[in-house]
Amino acid sequence: MTVQENTTATTPNDQTVCQGATADFSTTASGTNLSYAWTVDGSSFGGNTSSISVPTGSLSIGSHSVSVTVSGACGNVTRNATLNVQQNTSATTPGNQTVCQGAMAAFSTTASGNGTLHYAWTVDGSSFGGDTSSISVPTGSMSVGNHPVTVTVSGTCGSVTKNATLTVNANTSTSDPPDVATCEGSTVSFTTTASGTGPFSFAWTKNGLPVLSAGRFAISNTATTSTLTISNVQAGDAGTYMVETSGACGTASQSANLSVDSTPPTIILSGQTISLWPPNHKYETVNVTDLVSGVSDSCDSNLNANSVTIASVTSDELEDSPNGGDGNTLKDIVISCNRHSVQLRAERDGNLNGRVYTIIFTVTDSHGHVGTATAKVTVPLNQSGAQAIDSGPHYTVTTATCP
Repeated sequence: MTVQENTTATTPNDQTVCQGATADFSTTASGTNLSYAWTVDGSSFGGNTSSISVPTGSLSIGSHSVSVTVSGACGNVTRNATLNVQQNTSATTPGNQTVCQGAMAAFSTTASGNGTLHYAWTVDGSSFGGDTSSISVPTGSMSVGNHPVTVTVSGTCGSVTKNATLTVNANTSTSDPPDVATCEGSTVSFTTTASGTGPFSFAWTKNGLPVLSAGRFAISNTATTSTLTISNVQAGDAGTYMVETSGACGTASQSANLSVDSTPPTIILSGQTISLWPPNHKYETVNVTDLVSGVSDSCDSNLNANSVTIASVTSDELEDSPNGGDGNTLKDIVISCNRHSVQLRAERDGNLNGRVYTIIFTVTDSHGHVGTATAKVTVPLNQSGAQAIDSGPHYTVTTATCP
């Protein structure tokens, strides 16, 4: 009689692996004429071997039953084990962010996996933030352009890295148009050039009120440049002109002052003193150029002494004093037809303090501004050296005498 050993087998060890890894199971059996039959989740798996390797790439996350039945001449035995498939670490890709320089850029990822997940962020290759699923990046000190942002999520079943791009756009800035001082009738322009992130729009104001492109005002805008042109400038155009430029990253304002020279011309007197003597009642001719040396006008260089005319002439004595000692002549003042000279009678009232003729000169520039000046011609009372004393106008002539 031959006594044979009953069939026996050891229980395969439970296995815990990450999804996609291979799980190995084996049994050690004894007996006569042994054979092996493996199942995974109730389905046959592998061949007639004492061990199997189970790929888990297509297995669902969770527990799976693994069993082996060992058969021999003296019966069979089944042993069971559990295959636990764990989820691999995964994470969503943070969205790319485009912000204006100085703003905050937010990045986040949603991760899953087995065990405690850990997060490691980098910005431009340098570590940033803490072990969190989201970060906020200040961009005030960052250069304009693209910056790489990465996050690496680590767990029990591996790690994964996701990449994003932070684009920092330049804020709107503009050049400052210079102040302008000009003469009436001229054409002036104010120009600003924008930089930053377009598209740009421009709005001009004068002393806080909108400037419209109409009449003497013309506004020319391009992609980055705006120009305000004012033709035939008038005194009322003086003021502060401001341009507000709006772009994708904010606004910028610049201003310039326009001053308009509306100062009347200045008649420059020669400083000559004319004294008529003797008081013989005869006419003496006084020309404008005898008393005027030139004209100063910053906005009209064509003016000179020949541009000046006589507007009026006054005398501080009556033309003919009934009880005076000036003789009986009339028309003591005769302004020439072209007003470039005047005939003054050399006489004075011997009972008074000398005669003073006051000549009022005038000149008009090309913009209609009028400048005036006065000069005096005297007839002394006598030759003792005493100056004639001006006692105010008593006789005035404004009309020129023409043939």
